Amino acid sequence: MNLKHFAQEFFLHESIHITMFFSVLALFFFLYVTKKEEEGIVGFIFGAFNLRQSNPATSIVKNAVDGLSPADIALAKDSAKIKYKARMHENRKLIIKTVMLILGIAAAFLIINLTLYFTSRKDYVGMPVKTLVMNVLGVILLGCIEFTFFTMIASKYKQLTTDELYLQIINRIKTLPAVKNNPEAEQLQLELATMLFQTGAYQ
Repeated sequence: MNLKHFAQEFFLHESIHITMFFSVLALFFFLYVTKKEEEGIVGFIFGAFNLRQSNPATSIVKNAVDGLSPADIALAKDSAKIKYKARMHENRKLIIKTVMLILGIAAAFLIINLTLYFTSRKDYVGMPVKTLVMNVLGVILLGCIEFTFFTMIASKYKQLTTDELYLQIINRIKTLPAVKNNPEAEQLQLELATMLFQTGAYQ
């Protein structure tokens, strides 16, 4: 086996494959997976606090939040807004970091392939067009498999139910003394209110 030819074909193939796969994976994550996860969380909160009024636990949980003063409610809303802006800022930084990483990988592979090409020229056996076409088809096929796996298996995974959430919150509330003049209990109220204001489930 000619190691020079092997290196030419290997790096050409892998550079296209890895760069394309990483790019498609990032797009799938940021444009689909994250949106589905957020929709699931918001839907879960709405289901727990708005749509299940017949559940006796609903009144217990809502009463813990309804006991907040107007000043506390304003504080919870401001906290929710601040956390939302901070979350969006961090996510934008993550997207930029991902794009820079993809560009860095592509640039590194480009340098390697150009080096192999210019040091071999007449003895270069890489076929960029054929390799590109094969990898495009391969990434499309792999993308379809990943999408199918996520939509048919991963997204069907049963997570925490609303009743389990109620139980955890109620048990937490029951272990606390009266809310008034109790910083820990007041903090729990504010955290509950902030969570609900962030999702829009509590007005």
